[in-house]
Amino acid sequence: MTPGPSVPRRAMAPGFVGREHEFFQVVEALRNPGAVVLVEGEAGVGKSRLVQEFLRSSAVSDDTVLFGVCPPFRDPFTLGPIVAALRATSPDIASLQLDGLAGALRPLFPEWAGRLPPVPESLEDAKAERHRLFAALIQLLGQLGVSLLVVEDLHWADESTLEFLLLVASQPRDGISLLLTFRPDDVPSDSLLLRLTSRMAPGAFRQRVSLSTFDVTRTTALMSSMLYDEPVDESFASYLQERTEGLPLAVEESVRLLRDRSSLECRDGVWERRDEVDLDVPPLVRDAVLERVQSLSDDAQLVLRAAAVLSDSVDVDTIIAVSDLPKTHARAAIAEAVSSGLLGEDQSGLVAFRHVLASKAMYDALSAIDRRALHLRAGHALENVRPQPVARLVSHFRKANDLGNWALYGELAAEMAISAGDDSTGVVLLTDLVNALELPLRTRSRLAKRLAGAEVFRRSVDGDLVRKVIDSLRLIVTTDGMVARDIAEIRSPLGRLLMQRADFEAGRAELEKAIPDLTHDPEESTRAMVFLGHPYGSTWHVSKHIDWLRRAAEMQPDSMSDIDKMALTVDRMTTLLLLGEESGWDLAARLPVVASTVKEGLQATRGHGNAGYTAMLWGRYPAAHHHLSTALALADAGRFERIHDPILSSQAHLDWFTGQWTGLADRVATIGHDGGERLPVLEAILVARLLEAAEGNVHIAEERLTGLLVEVGGQQVPDLYVGVAAALASLQLDQGRIHEALQVTQLPMQEITRKGAWVWATEIAPIRVEAMVVSGQVEEARWLTTAFARGIRGLEAPAPAAALKLCQALLAQARGDDPASVARRFRDVAATWERLPRPFDAALAHEREAENLIAADMHEEGVALLSDVRTALVDIGALADAERVVSTLRGYGVEVRGVQRGGRRSYGDELSPREIDVVSLLVSGLTNKEIGKLLVLSPKTIARHLDSARRKLGAPSRTALAVKAMEAGIVPDEPPRGIPRLRGLTQ
Repeated sequence: MTPGPSVPRRAMAPGFVGREHEFFQVVEALRNPGAVVLVEGEAGVGKSRLVQEFLRSSAVSDDTVLFGVCPPFRDPFTLGPIVAALRATSPDIASLQLDGLAGALRPLFPEWAGRLPPVPESLEDAKAERHRLFAALIQLLGQLGVSLLVVEDLHWADESTLEFLLLVASQPRDGISLLLTFRPDDVPSDSLLLRLTSRMAPGAFRQRVSLSTFDVTRTTALMSSMLYDEPVDESFASYLQERTEGLPLAVEESVRLLRDRSSLECRDGVWERRDEVDLDVPPLVRDAVLERVQSLSDDAQLVLRAAAVLSDSVDVDTIIAVSDLPKTHARAAIAEAVSSGLLGEDQSGLVAFRHVLASKAMYDALSAIDRRALHLRAGHALENVRPQPVARLVSHFRKANDLGNWALYGELAAEMAISAGDDSTGVVLLTDLVNALELPLRTRSRLAKRLAGAEVFRRSVDGDLVRKVIDSLRLIVTTDGMVARDIAEIRSPLGRLLMQRADFEAGRAELEKAIPDLTHDPEESTRAMVFLGHPYGSTWHVSKHIDWLRRAAEMQPDSMSDIDKMALTVDRMTTLLLLGEESGWDLAARLPVVASTVKEGLQATRGHGNAGYTAMLWGRYPAAHHHLSTALALADAGRFERIHDPILSSQAHLDWFTGQWTGLADRVATIGHDGGERLPVLEAILVARLLEAAEGNVHIAEERLTGLLVEVGGQQVPDLYVGVAAALASLQLDQGRIHEALQVTQLPMQEITRKGAWVWATEIAPIRVEAMVVSGQVEEARWLTTAFARGIRGLEAPAPAAALKLCQALLAQARGDDPASVARRFRDVAATWERLPRPFDAALAHEREAENLIAADMHEEGVALLSDVRTALVDIGALADAERVVSTLRGYGVEVRGVQRGGRRSYGDELSPREIDVVSLLVSGLTNKEIGKLLVLSPKTIARHLDSARRKLGAPSRTALAVKAMEAGIVPDEPPRGIPRLRGLTQ
C-alpha cells in the first residue's frame, strides 16, 4: 500500500539504530569515575549521534557535563573547545572557591578578569607555565562539579587541548571522566592524541569504542527508521548499502534525497526504489547534499552558504548578518534550513550544519568570489561577539583577503597563544604574517622583530618550525627597502637564535653585521657581544672571544632590568670559565643561593649548574660539588624540569672523577629516560660508557663511544667532544692500536691548540702524548707538552695541572731518564690526582710508578705498590684495570688472588636500596609527589627510580610493579625507617 496524502513527503529524522552494543559500552565504561572513553570512526559514521544519545540518556546528569567541539581551523585556538565549553556554561565565577592559581586563567577568559585572582608571575619554562594553566582549569572544573568532559572531533584539537586532556586522563582520582570522539585517519602521525589512545594511567578505566560502517542488516534498520518504521525492500537496502559502503551519513542523505525526489514508493507495505531511478550516491555525498539544497528556497540557500562559511556553531544573529538577508526573511529561512535536516539547532539556540560533510559540500560549491565576500561578512559579524573569537577572525579575514584585519587579529592571536603557553601556534601565526608579501613591508618588519625576539625559542619549540622561522627572517633582512636599523634589530636576535640552534658560524656572521647598526639599542648590542664571546663552533682564538666579553661588560647599560643583567652575567661567567679566564670565578662567587622570584631562580640555577660544570673542567671538585648541589636544589624548588637532566649529568660525571662509583651505573641509566632533549644527557651517556670500559666490557664500550663521538661532534660541543675522544683513544691505546688513538685525538687536540682553550685538555693531552711517544713522535709530544704548560701558566686549575705533570712524566720516561727519577715523577702525579681527589687516575699513576721502581731494581717496593694499586682499583670498581695489575703481579711471580666481580655494587637487575624504598612507598599507595616529599627527592627523580625498577622487574605499569615487587618478596614488611605505613595494597 502506498502512503496517502497525509503521509509527509520528506523523510523522518533517523532513529538511533545499529549502535546498541556501542551505546552499552559507553554507559558501562562511564560508570567508573575518572574513566576515559574514546569513540573513533570515520566522518559520518555516527560518533556524534552516539554521544548525543548517551547525553540524553538517564545515565547522565546535565549539570555534571561539560561539552566542547574542536573546530576545523587551520590554526586552532589554544584550548579552544575547553574555553568555549566553559564560556557556554556562564559560571558565576565570584561564587566559586578559587585560589590564586586561578589567576592563570585570565589570558583565556579576559571577560572574567575582574572576578579572578591576579595573573601569577610569568614562568620561563613553557612546560611549567602550561602545567599551571592546566591545574587552574582542573580546579575550575572541580569547583563547577564537572564529572564528565565531552570533547568531539579531537583530530582537530590544538596541542594544548591534547596536553590538557592527557593531564586529566592521568589523574583519575580527580573523578573527571572523558568522552572523546575522533577520526583515526585524520590524526597526524606526531599527534599527542596517540598517547591518549595508547597509554593509561594506573587505576584508570579506559574504553575504546570503534564505530564501523553498517552491514546490510543495520543499513536496512536505519532506512526503515527514516521511512516511518515500515519495512524496506531487501534488494533496495543492499543496493544502497553497496553504494554508500554502509556509511550512516551517506545512507541518511541518500534516503532523504530519494524521498525528496519522490524516487521511493511503498508497495504492499514495503519501501522500494522506483525501477527507473539509478542514483549515483556517496562516497560522493556532496551530490546528494547539493541536490537537497537546490530544493530549498533562495533565502534558505543563502543561510546554508553562510553556515558553511562560518563552519562552527553560531547564534542566529550571526547567521543573519553573514547571509545579508533582512531579519524578517532570514528567520524563516533559518527555520526552513533546520527543518530540511541540513542545519541543526542545539539547546543554546546555536545553529550549524548537522554533518561536517554536508557543510564541506556546500562550501566547496561556492565560487571563489562568493567565498571571499562571505568570509569578509563573517569576520565583521564575529568582531561584535564578546569575547572576540580571535582565531576564527584570523581565519575569516585571511580567506577574505582583508590583509589589514588579518594582520591585526593574527598578531593578537599569536600573543594570546604564547601567553597561554601554546608557543607553536603563536610562532606559526607570526611566521605566516612575516611571509605575507601582500602586507606592507613596514608591518612585516615590525612583526619580524617580534618573531625574532620571541622568548619562546628558549623553550621547546619544534625544530622544523624554528628552521622555517629562520628562513623567513633571513629573507626579510635581504628585502629591498628595509631600513638598516630595522635590519639590525632582526639580525641580532636571528644570530642568537642560530647560535642557540648550534649554527654557530652563521649566527656569528649575523651578529657581527648587526652590531654596527645597534648603537641606538645598547641592551641588544650587549647581548650580541656576549654571544660572540661564546667559544663553540668558532675558529677564533680565545683572546678574540674574551675581547667581545670585555666590550659587553663595558657596554652593559644601567637601563637593563636586573634579571636581564643577571642572565648576561651568567652567560659571561660561563664563557669566561670555558675560555680559562680566572675572572669568571669572581662572577661565580656572586651567584645567589636563594631566589625571590621565578626568573631569578631560573638564572641562579643556570649559573650554579654552569659553574659546577666548568669547575670540573678546571679540577676544582669541591667547588663543582657545591655549585651542582645548589643548582639541583634551586631546580627542584623552581620546578625547572629542562635544567634537571644537565645538572644530574654533571653530578654523575663529577662522581666518576672523584671515584664515587657505587650505584652510579643505575643513576646514569635513568637520566634522560623520560624522552626529553638529547643534548643535556650526552654527558651522562659518556659516564655510562666509561663505567662499561672500567668493568671490562671493552668492545661494547668502544663501539658505543664511537657512535657517541659522531653524535657529540654533530652537536658541536667541543669540550664534551674532547672527553669522548679521550675515552675512546684510551681504549685503543690499551689495546696497542696506536695509529687509531692518534687519529681520534688529532682533531680535538688541533681545536684546543688553535683556540688556546687549554682547560679542555685534561683528559686528552696525556693520551695524545703517550700515543705520540709510543709511535716515536717524541719531539711532537714535547712541543705539545710545552704548549700545554704555556697555556695553563698562572691558572689555578688543578686537573689540567695534574694532566700536564702526567705528560711531563711520560716524556721523561720516553727520553730514557733514570727509572728511579721517572718513578718519583709518577709519584708526584699520583699525589696531585689524590689531592683533587681523582682516585682512579691516582691509582693508574701509582701503577706507572711501580713499573719504574721495578725497572730501577727496587723490586720489592714496586711489587708492594702494585699490590696496593690492585686493592685501590677493586675498591673503586675499576675491575678491568685491576685484572691487568693482577696479571702483572703474577708475571713477577707473585701469587695473588684474581679479581672477584662485584667490587663495585651496580645492582644489575636487582633493585637498589633507594629503589626498594620508592617501590615500598608506591605499594603503600602514595603518588610520586608524596613519595618525593617523604624521601626529600623531586617527583622527577622518583619517576626515574620507578622506571628503573619497572625495567628490572619487567613490569609494564606501576600497578604491575607493585604486584611483582610483593610477589618477589622485594618489598619489606615495614616501610622505610621513619615513614609510617599508609593506605594501599598492603593493608
